Amino acid sequence: MSIDDNTALVQRFCTEVFEGANPDAIEALTTDDFVDSSPGSFAAGREGLRQHVAFLHATFGEYRSTIQDQVVADDKVVLFWTLHGTHHGKFLGVAPTERPIETAIVSLFTLRDDRVAAYRGHPDVWGTVRQLGVTVNLSTPEPG
Repeated sequence: MSIDDNTALVQRFCTEVFEGANPDAIEALTTDDFVDSSPGSFAAGREGLRQHVAFLHATFGEYRSTIQDQVVADDKVVLFWTLHGTHHGKFLGVAPTERPIETAIVSLFTLRDDRVAAYRGHPDVWGTVRQLGVTVNLSTPEPG
């Protein structure tokens, strides 16, 4: 695939899968052995991607995204993009605040056979938490 083809595929993936939550796009734009290795407790493969997208929509509503920058090399695309939404669902134990958020994300896409074979996104979680106006305690009590 050319650089333009790779760019178009990733932009379509972001628009149709992440923003649109289109289950047909998940099937059409990912390989059969797709891997989403983003942080979170999602199932493997396409089912995990469906869970990931459902979580984003439940948490941040009908959000949109803006791509600020991208680097394309061979079968890899790296994006720096921003998710714009409203905090409608529980996030890191924080009840909905209805505050608008903008979360910066750095993502790596691996492409194969004109499809996305792997995705790994690293959102600015702490920047998002600060926008919610809360403090999150991530310490875990010792068992027993």
